[in-house]
Amino acid sequence: MPNQIISFTDENTYLTLGKRFYEKKKYIKALEHLKRALKLNNQFIEAHLLLVEIYQSLNDLSQALVHFEEAVFLGKNDWQSKRQLIKLYLTENHYPKALELIKQRLHWLKGDLSLWIRLKAFVFKDKKIYDELEKVLFQITYLYREEEKFKLAIKFGKKLIRIKSDSISHYLLATIYEAKNCFTMAQKEFSKATKDHTQITAQFYEQVYLKIKENQLIPQVSGF
Repeated sequence: MPNQIISFTDENTYLTLGKRFYEKKKYIKALEHLKRALKLNNQFIEAHLLLVEIYQSLNDLSQALVHFEEAVFLGKNDWQSKRQLIKLYLTENHYPKALELIKQRLHWLKGDLSLWIRLKAFVFKDKKIYDELEKVLFQITYLYREEEKFKLAIKFGKKLIRIKSDSISHYLLATIYEAKNCFTMAQKEFSKATKDHTQITAQFYEQVYLKIKENQLIPQVSGF
């Protein structure tokens, strides 16, 4: 059997080498080969995706985001990938980009579903899509609150309540108004949050904590 000739002008060669070094946890060597692959073909989705994994292993989420964003917009257009991209946007504080991506799904600017499913979702307000929007709005509101960007937190908190007017969302908005010293508005939202509760109990705080945990926002929960 003749020896196989390895071509170093083929991006797939560098991808293969990158994979081997990645499997051996030699991340710097893997990065070198994958970057060479991208020099030959900067639209090489597989190389971008492997770079995402490597940068995540190195805990360099900003670079992971760069390559994952590139992979998604080059053609990895499925909703599962976009959901992962939203999580990276939120982790790196790119809140408007996260919201824009969910809006694309909501308004069908882009997508991977049939025309009938799109029409059905538009007419009947598909629950899965609205759940995704509610989750992203909750995350953005909470994260702006933690950063003490109260004006933006209020803006997105109001959007959140229009999508899902539950006690936890109202309570979140109440804490933002309170932190901003808008006590009248805080009391108004607090009253809405507690209308089904005669008093704030440990169980209610547990529900709030679980909501934060469900959205993968476990940092400090000061004020909750």
